[in-house]
Amino acid sequence: MAQASSEPEGAPGQSKSGDGLPVWLALAVVLHGLVYTFIVPPWMGEDEPWHMEYVRALTLSSGSQLVVPLEETGEEPEGIYLSQSQNEVQVTTGISPSQVLKSQAEITTSMQAHHFWERVDFAGWEHGSDTLDQAVFNHVETYQPSLYYRLCATALQLLKIRDVELQLWFLRGLSLISYFGIVLITYKIGRLLHPEQGLAVAAALIVAWLPMHVRQAAVINNDVGARIFAAGALWYTSLFVLERGGARSVLAMFLFAGLALATKASAVGILAPIAFGVVHYYARGRGPARYALITLGATVGCLLFAVIYWLIVSPGEWTGLESLVPIGMSDLPYHFSRVFSRYFFLEFLRTSVGTFNWYTRNLSMGLYLGVALVLALGLLGSLVATVKSKSSLQRKVLLVCWLAVLCQLFAMGARGFAAGRFFFSVLPAFGVLVAAGWTVPFPPAWRDRMVLLVATGMILLDGFVLWNGLFPHQYLEWGS
Repeated sequence: MAQASSEPEGAPGQSKSGDGLPVWLALAVVLHGLVYTFIVPPWMGEDEPWHMEYVRALTLSSGSQLVVPLEETGEEPEGIYLSQSQNEVQVTTGISPSQVLKSQAEITTSMQAHHFWERVDFAGWEHGSDTLDQAVFNHVETYQPSLYYRLCATALQLLKIRDVELQLWFLRGLSLISYFGIVLITYKIGRLLHPEQGLAVAAALIVAWLPMHVRQAAVINNDVGARIFAAGALWYTSLFVLERGGARSVLAMFLFAGLALATKASAVGILAPIAFGVVHYYARGRGPARYALITLGATVGCLLFAVIYWLIVSPGEWTGLESLVPIGMSDLPYHFSRVFSRYFFLEFLRTSVGTFNWYTRNLSMGLYLGVALVLALGLLGSLVATVKSKSSLQRKVLLVCWLAVLCQLFAMGARGFAAGRFFFSVLPAFGVLVAAGWTVPFPPAWRDRMVLLVATGMILLDGFVLWNGLFPHQYLEWGS
C-alpha cells in the first residue's frame, strides 16, 4: 500500500502514528483510573463475583491448585448438592462439585468482609451466606465466550496468585491497563484526524473522564477485554483506510476484530468500518457512483451480519439456564420499536453517564439530559465537519468513526439492549466524533478555548458523579 501523501504536510492524517499521550495527560489518566479502581468497593462492579468465579474455575480445570485443593483422599465427598447455577459452572469448566462450593465460599467470605450484602439494595442473606445464589439467584457468567477468562486465569497461574482478594486486585489492575490503552488509542486516532494536539486531547479526556466508562474499566468484566481489542481494531482500521502501515495494518485490523468478537459478541460495531476500509481499498478509481454503491452495499451487508452474529452468539434474556437459545428474528420489530421509546433513551443515558449500586440508584434527570445535549451538539458539529471537510484524509477518519458508532447503535437496537456498557466498545470513535464537533468547526483561534471547555466540563462532570453519586451510594447510604 502506498503512503497517502497527496495532502500537504501537516494536513490531517499526516501526524506520526507513534504519537503517544503527553506525559501530563498520561499521569492524569493513570491517577484517575487508580481512584476508581480503589474507590469502587470489592465485588461492587456489576456481576464481578461471577466473572471472578469463572476465572477461578478455569484455573482449576487446567489442573492448577491455585484456588482450592482437591480433597486429600482424591475422592469427592458423598451427598454434595449443587444448585442449577453451580451445576452449570461445574459442567462448563469440568471442575469437581467440591471445588465449585469451596471457590464460591472463598468469594462470598470476601464479599461479607466488604459488606456486600449491606451495600446492595436487593441482596438479602447478610449472615451466613456461602453461595453466590444468595446474592443473585441462578446467575452465572459461564455462558460467555471464554477468551477473556482464560487470559485472566493464565495470568493468575503464571504469577501463582492464590488469595481471592489479591486475585481481585490483580485482575482489576489488568482492567486499569486496558483502560489506559483505550485512552491512548483514542488520542492516537485524534492525531490522525487533525495535526493539532488539542482535538486528540479533548477526545482522550471524553473517553477517560466519562464516569461510567472509567468505573466499569476498573472492575473485572469481559467487556473490558472486548473494548481494548475493539479499540485496537479501530486504530488499525483507521491506518488501513489512510493507506498507512501496509500489510501489518490489515493483519492487525482483522486480528483485533477477531479477538474482540471472540471476547464478547457485542463488539460488533467494528465490522462496519472494516467493511468500509476493504471497499475503499478495492473500489478506488471505479468512479464516484459505483464507489458509493459498493460502499453502501457493503455497509448495509455488514450491519445485517453484525445483527445476525449477535443474535446467534449472544444469549437471550435469562429465564433460566436453558435460555441460552438466542432471541429469534421475530423479535426484531419489537426491539426496534423500543429504540425510539422514552425508556430506551433514558436507560442508555443513565447507564452511560452514571448509575450506582448495581444500576439501582441514579442521578438527577436534569444532569442526564444536560450531558446528552452537550454530546449531541458535539455529534452535530462532527457531522458538519464530515460534510464540509476539505481534506479527504480527515473525512475518511470521521467516516470510520461514524460507521463504528452507527453500526453499534444499530446492533444494540436490534438486540434490544440499551445498557451503555454495550456501546463502550466503540467509545474511542464516539469520543473522537464529539471532540471533532467541538473543535474542528471553530476558527483556529478558538480551538484551544474549546478544548479547555471540554476538559473543564468532563472534569466537573466526573467530580460531581464521584462526590454526589459513587462515594455516597457506595459508602454512606447502604441498602436496607
